[in-house]
Amino acid sequence: MPRCPCCLAPGTCHRRVATSSPLLPRCHSMGRPAVLDGVLAHSNQFCDPSSNTTRPRAVSTQNWQTSASEGCEEARGAPAGAASVVYGYDVPPSPLQRPARVEHIGLHINVEDRNSVETTFKDVVKHFSKPPTIIVNSAGIYRKNFLMEVDDNTFDDIININLKGTFLVMQTAVKAMIEGHATKNSSIINISSIAAINGYAEVSIHSASKAGVIAMTKSASLEFGQFGIRVNTVLPGFIDTPMAATVSAKTKEMFIKNIPLQRIGKPEEVAEVIVFLASDRRSYINGASIEISGGLN
Repeated sequence: MPRCPCCLAPGTCHRRVATSSPLLPRCHSMGRPAVLDGVLAHSNQFCDPSSNTTRPRAVSTQNWQTSASEGCEEARGAPAGAASVVYGYDVPPSPLQRPARVEHIGLHINVEDRNSVETTFKDVVKHFSKPPTIIVNSAGIYRKNFLMEVDDNTFDDIININLKGTFLVMQTAVKAMIEGHATKNSSIINISSIAAINGYAEVSIHSASKAGVIAMTKSASLEFGQFGIRVNTVLPGFIDTPMAATVSAKTKEMFIKNIPLQRIGKPEEVAEVIVFLASDRRSYINGASIEISGGLN
């Protein structure tokens, strides 16, 4: 039987079919956590310094191959202090060096499918005996097309993954938090893009989907604030990721000319902001949209 590329457990993972495999608590340091590797590397900030408990907070991190998040696994920092659940599909194996005491689990999920999302959250809650209190929505795809060349399938793919996926995970997570009485100081960070506010040629649908993430985040912050759940957005600009490596030298030069800092961003610079927003010490930041673009315009 073929093995999952994420956790090496028996089974396959398909883009359109949610093939949830059993939770594998011993599958540590496997998978490709992308942007949240940076968070995990600094996740001692998730811990309450006034607490005597050694039990890590359950951290649910969502990963996808996005230009803004991919490659942030290179970010390193303080020892991790939080458990993590990394989920996605088509996730290649990428062993990472982390403290053995920290648990990392890889799961399959299709964020376009409500049943897949809800099933995954139930597994996470069952495993940790509590819902995740930090959610990072970094699922997203990017396709370059002139508006007149975009077909219905491309449009639906981008909107369903970038916008609907964010909605489904956020809705399911908040429900789990409320039912599990774990809303205090909970934090949801949705990854948008600088393209959402600047707009660029040939990425109109991508830009629209990411603009929708900003608007939805703003509204969600007003609705969920009463429960103690903070919701914020991060807008990465041109970040040095494997996807950025596919961009032509001419295009890179064009972008850099429009960046006041005159350089491409580093993955860990995105991770640092996510850590900042996830920390309990940032408990009064809610409904914010933070650009990480070097001033790109």
